[in-house]
Amino acid sequence: MPDPFFMAVEGTDKSGKSTAALKLMQKLLALDVPIALVQDPGSTKTGNHVKQAFTEENRMQPLTEALLFEAARHEMVETRIKPALAKGTNVISIRYTTSTTAYQGYAGGVPLDVIANLNQLATGGLEPDLTLIIDVPIQIARDRGTSKDAFETRSNTFYEKVRAGYLDQAAANKDKIKVIDGTQPPEAVVTEMLELALALLKK
Repeated sequence: MPDPFFMAVEGTDKSGKSTAALKLMQKLLALDVPIALVQDPGSTKTGNHVKQAFTEENRMQPLTEALLFEAARHEMVETRIKPALAKGTNVISIRYTTSTTAYQGYAGGVPLDVIANLNQLATGGLEPDLTLIIDVPIQIARDRGTSKDAFETRSNTFYEKVRAGYLDQAAANKDKIKVIDGTQPPEAVVTEMLELALALLKK
């Protein structure tokens, strides 16, 4: 039996990543592929508490944000991701370390080497076999809806930096990070994701 894969699905807010990840999980389950879906932050009590801390009224310093996200991530890695992989279950994570690098690093201004060290500490070096970035131009993403989330209310300039951070990371690691055109019809996005997931299973 091949080793289970670990995949992260990334993108700016309103890129469609969460819906696409859920549909991907459903398609894999229909093919009898064992799969677990987690959300970063989330999927643990600690992660849910961290997620609730990010409100429009509770703006934090970027390093504070990073530290909270890393604490939630460590809990998720140790209690959800590693146990699932150990049982032979494939894992899809909605967001992972690439998000912290893009949001708190590129857009927030925390030095990238600091973010890299925090990511390493929180995950113990556990990296996805593949990260999929669903890329959508910022204005298109923002036109998809409104929210009072602390991040989703930030400026287009902030989000352009986030998007650039994602694309820079993809350009620097083409084997492990793939960019998917999120302006395609949703089913086309999921089909592309499924093809890449099935390719991981064959390795």
